[in-house]
Amino acid sequence: MLRGIVFSASLSFLIVCPLNRARAAIVAMQSSDFTLPQTEQFDELRIFYQSQLSVNLIVSTASISPSDLAGASLFVGWLPATNYLASEISALSGFLSGGGHILFVGENGSFSGANNAISAGTAALGGSMSIVNSIVDAGFHLATTANGQILPHLLTTGVNRFEYAAPSGLSGVIGGQGFFLDTSLANTFGASQLVGGGRLTILSDTNVVDFADLTLDNDTFFLNVAIIPEPSTVILAAMGLVGLAAFGSRRRKR
Repeated sequence: MLRGIVFSASLSFLIVCPLNRARAAIVAMQSSDFTLPQTEQFDELRIFYQSQLSVNLIVSTASISPSDLAGASLFVGWLPATNYLASEISALSGFLSGGGHILFVGENGSFSGANNAISAGTAALGGSMSIVNSIVDAGFHLATTANGQILPHLLTTGVNRFEYAAPSGLSGVIGGQGFFLDTSLANTFGASQLVGGGRLTILSDTNVVDFADLTLDNDTFFLNVAIIPEPSTVILAAMGLVGLAAFGSRRRKR
């Protein structure tokens, strides 16, 4: 069953997907800060989620509110044109406290406005990460597990080959939170941390939306983003396993 949101004319997209794959995925886009390639990449991501998760496209002009996020598990903020309003931060904070996942997608230093909005939003939500307005690894590159650029992480499960191009570096990344590194292995451009009961992830490159090359695992990464278990779900599952182990131990002692 799909949850619905009232339709209105818009340049923002909200996507809701069924409960069996991800409780709901909401993808928001504001186009005033876009050049054509970034708009096309967002549309490719939107179509990908629609085809893979059978999502329903919702269009709204309003700023992000708690009602927009109701029933969702994923919010994707794609190159925001301006800083998030205090009311939006409040809504997103409540979303995180309910175990939601926020993915902010930035770009290289040429998109400093969007990057700064992501950094400010992350700080307001209690995260430590920010986007450094820079360009690392100009041109297209292939990150692999073999070359050490893809690190073990929940979001990189099944991701062995990942194409990217000229991202910004990230700062404030604590050990174990980064998962994509540049060719020097010194700069992180993808990282995730637990914040306020949920998960907050930053990816500083829109070129990673490439689902045409079937030898790449970029699609697997974005599916992981959409269906990753909520922190509370993981904790409950772990508690359940501990309980089962204890129950089994008691039975063996009888």
